[in-house]
Amino acid sequence: MIAVIVPVYNEAENIRSFVAKLRSIVRNALIVMVDDHSPDGTGKIVQSMMKRDKNLLLLPRAGKQGRGSAVWAGMKETLKRPSVDLFLEMDVDGSHNPKDIPRLLDASQRADMVIGSRNLPLSRVEIPLLRRLFSILSNKLTRFLLGVPITDYTNGFRVYRRPVVEYLARFPLTSTGYFALSETAVRAHCAGFRFAEVPITFIDRTKGVSKLSTVEIFGAFVQLFQLARAKAQFPKSRE
Repeated sequence: MIAVIVPVYNEAENIRSFVAKLRSIVRNALIVMVDDHSPDGTGKIVQSMMKRDKNLLLLPRAGKQGRGSAVWAGMKETLKRPSVDLFLEMDVDGSHNPKDIPRLLDASQRADMVIGSRNLPLSRVEIPLLRRLFSILSNKLTRFLLGVPITDYTNGFRVYRRPVVEYLARFPLTSTGYFALSETAVRAHCAGFRFAEVPITFIDRTKGVSKLSTVEIFGAFVQLFQLARAKAQFPKSRE
């Protein structure tokens, strides 16, 4: 069974259309939406949708704690269901196209973690030029410092096989925001899990407001250098 883990802080404008599109691709998937007490009423919308969709769940949290911890709270909750063997994380804002999901799932047959990459030759990215250049350069720096053989460290469009999630759930996140994605990639790489990347279509959100702030961007660079130092201490096996 496939579980889709989605952080949904202040996404009231996007929830309904997202679920409709997702259901057209993975009709019977378990969808777990993690809401950090959104002031725009996102949680209430999900609750109303759950009355008609038995495979839609809401995991409410007391306050905003960041994307990384939201995803892994959802992952840990979903691990309680033995029937789930594939875990897909993605964003609800329209930047991740559900039509790319079948290719990620297909790649999961040969890899433990599959990353939807914005930086492969066949990727299509529609964001402002300066933001695009920043993304490319920051990912090159991250690869140089962390050494994981992937091109996109901070895109939260991924598929994990169950053993990867079980392994990563053993460790508390030390990184916050989108940089938690880099931390989990480094831990999985150190433990010997296999990676694959597939090109995706990535566009700017069309509704709602981006959660990424200048403070978070600066903090990510601080975390990058901290993680580069810490990775030597990460376990080198899955035991």
